[in-house]
Amino acid sequence: MQINFNFQLDASGNPTTEETFEITSLSDYRRSGLDYAFLQVAGNPQDTYGIQVVNTTDAPAAGATLAIIGHPSGEPKQVDVGNMTSTNGTQLLYGDVDTLGGNSGSGVLNEAGELIGVHTNGGCMASGGANSGVLYTAIVNSFLE
Repeated sequence: MQINFNFQLDASGNPTTEETFEITSLSDYRRSGLDYAFLQVAGNPQDTYGIQVVNTTDAPAAGATLAIIGHPSGEPKQVDVGNMTSTNGTQLLYGDVDTLGGNSGSGVLNEAGELIGVHTNGGCMASGGANSGVLYTAIVNSFLE
C-alpha cells in the first residue's frame, strides 16, 4: 500500500510531480458505530508537506464555513467550500459543500483550517438533503469508551 502526495493539477491544469510513501501500518476500527482507520507512513512526509492541525474539542456552529479536500473517484485533488447546516449527535451536516462518489474519508476543515471531521456520506439531491460526515470528537470519544 502507498499514499501519494501532490496528486493535483497546477494553475495551468497540468499534473504536478507526485511523491509516493509506503504505508507501513493500517489499523481499522469499528467502535461506537463508527468506521475509520489510522495509518502509519514510511519516511518523513511531514518535513515537506507539514501536518494537519486537528480540533478535538469544538463542533462548529450552524452556518460555519467548511472545506472538504479530497480525491473523488481517484481524480486529482478537489476542494469545495460551503456552510455547515447542523450537527446531529456524532454527525456534521452540510448541504452546499459538493462531494462526489469516492470522496468518503476526506477531511472536513473548519474556518481555521483545522480538521474537525471526516466526510462519510453524500445525501444532496435536487429535492434537498445534505451531505454528512463524522465529527472528529466522536472518533476521539470512541477510544475513551
